[in-house]
Amino acid sequence: MKDNDHYSTVEHIDRVDWSGDVTPSTTIVEAVARARNCRPTDLESLDKTIDTDALNALFAPRHDGTQRGSGSISFSYSDRDVTVFSDGQIVVDES
Repeated sequence: MKDNDHYSTVEHIDRVDWSGDVTPSTTIVEAVARARNCRPTDLESLDKTIDTDALNALFAPRHDGTQRGSGSISFSYSDRDVTVFSDGQIVVDES
């Protein structure tokens, strides 16, 4: 998908710099919490839904510090559909 910025029923969109200190899995939990208007600690653990180590590795920069290529992953978490793009966009929508 080339144009990731046109969603008609999106509940929440975040954009993140994957090279920062916060892991992708933490950022996803925070984005879903904002979309649900609750605290991240109110949500079930993300690792009950998806392998967070694999998720973090998928979007982490390469060992030489360069960003990975294009791609995305979609899954359901806490009654929301979550799509994470390699460019740092996280889209959260009601399931």
